[in-house]
Amino acid sequence: MWARAGVATDVCPKSYVSGDSRAWLDEFQAWKRLGYPDPRTLSAREVHAMVILEQELLSEVKRGER
Repeated sequence: MWARAGVATDVCPKSYVSGDSRAWLDEFQAWKRLGYPDPRTLSAREVHAMVILEQELLSEVKRGER
């Protein structure tokens, strides 16, 4: 059983992470360390992914999980 922030599953959540999802996570981590590029040079999908990941990170920080 895995549970976190009101979400639970009886299957390992890592099995749900696709290759594309992993790429977004890696890119987000690199951007956090090196700085974000000019958003005007990114696709809408890239900007949306980074906004979602930033929101999730902030939620974890607020809950004291990071």
